[in-house]
Amino acid sequence: MNYLIQHPEIQYTIAKVKFVLEDGHSIPPGFRPELLEGEHIGCIMETLVARKALFEAMGKFNPEFKVAEDVDWFSRAKDNNIPIAVMAEVLLHKHIHNTNLSLNSPVNNQNLLKIMRQSIERKRHHKMEKE
Repeated sequence: MNYLIQHPEIQYTIAKVKFVLEDGHSIPPGFRPELLEGEHIGCIMETLVARKALFEAMGKFNPEFKVAEDVDWFSRAKDNNIPIAVMAEVLLHKHIHNTNLSLNSPVNNQNLLKIMRQSIERKRHHKMEKE
């Protein structure tokens, strides 16, 4: 929170995450095993700190997506060149197990494809506006 106060140009921050496989669980299908090694930048809602004004300007998480709503939000922020900062330290230890909703949802891939299509359309629109 102090970071945003000290850097008024930054609209939101994310932090690093360390993924931890729960004892007694195997790596779920669709989860990349290399993510269990080291620290990673966490473009996930659990690491997000954003200004209220950003949500008012850009919109909230889209309720159309029961899974991947954070992917959609981060995609919209990136496509609109919203200023971001990444905190250097790990602020989240995310536990991975066989029952993670986002890894087991049958609509996850459909949502991700829809989000990618929407991102491409936004980029085309921005490009056309500049020309």
